[in-house]
Amino acid sequence: MRYRLRTLLIVLAWVGLVCVGLRSCTSFWSWTHSAIEMMALATSILFIVYRAGRSRAFAVGFLVFGAAFTAFALVNGGGRIPNGMAASPARILYELIYGDWSKREMGGAHFESFLEIVHSSSAVALGVLGGMIAQMIHAAPQKED
Repeated sequence: MRYRLRTLLIVLAWVGLVCVGLRSCTSFWSWTHSAIEMMALATSILFIVYRAGRSRAFAVGFLVFGAAFTAFALVNGGGRIPNGMAASPARILYELIYGDWSKREMGGAHFESFLEIVHSSSAVALGVLGGMIAQMIHAAPQKED
């Protein structure tokens, strides 16, 4: 697979935003990551409608995987995204970065923001993975019946 420099710079900027958000864990960063996730999912719908070929295949894969992860987190969390991931590797990652969350000044609010950032970042990452899988499926030769 070949990637353009523009694509790699976008990925690098996204990884940087995720790192800053995970380190800061404020409601601003939580909202920013959620907005990026929703804009990316909405933009993929526009790509599905107005593009063709590999771009459309990527957009379909992105939307399917990203929306499926978001729906899974909502259903698993009883309608709240953070609760669905509270007993997950996100808690281990949080404790590796910050230590015990109960010792933080903001306590649970800080942990909730962290989980929302992890959720949004995971949805986008899985969406990209889904887009790459869809492009591979699209590029594979099809047998005629």
